[in-house]
Amino acid sequence: MAYVMFEENPGAPNRAICSKCSQPVTARHEESEGKVYLVKECPDCGDSRIVISSDAGRYREKRELVSYEHEAETTCSLRCDECKSHKTPTLVFIDVTNRCNMNCPICLANIPAMGFRFDPPMAYFEKIFAVLSKLSPKPKIQLFG
Repeated sequence: MAYVMFEENPGAPNRAICSKCSQPVTARHEESEGKVYLVKECPDCGDSRIVISSDAGRYREKRELVSYEHEAETTCSLRCDECKSHKTPTLVFIDVTNRCNMNCPICLANIPAMGFRFDPPMAYFEKIFAVLSKLSPKPKIQLFG
């Protein structure tokens, strides 16, 4: 059983939410037997592995397509419109609602996982798109919900 670990920026580990205790934990991507897993390392509950792609080759192709080069940095404020430290984002995910009922094991975009209903007004999206329209180069946008 071979593993390929995706650790492009080992000094800034990925973070995730433990599926059992809901605490923030260190996470990493692993490739095994042609699949990609999200491995969550919880000091209290132990490690857990969840398949995030059943086709590791396709997973890598998608990352290359959007010029996704590094894992998120722990110091990132997620305020791209104010940030002078990082590169312009190449891909932006926007949740339009959290009323999704697919219950994917790695996704928090549903009411039970978040604990509240998220249905922002149109002004929320107008503000986001106004900021994104000023970025250069323009990022790709994926809508969820």
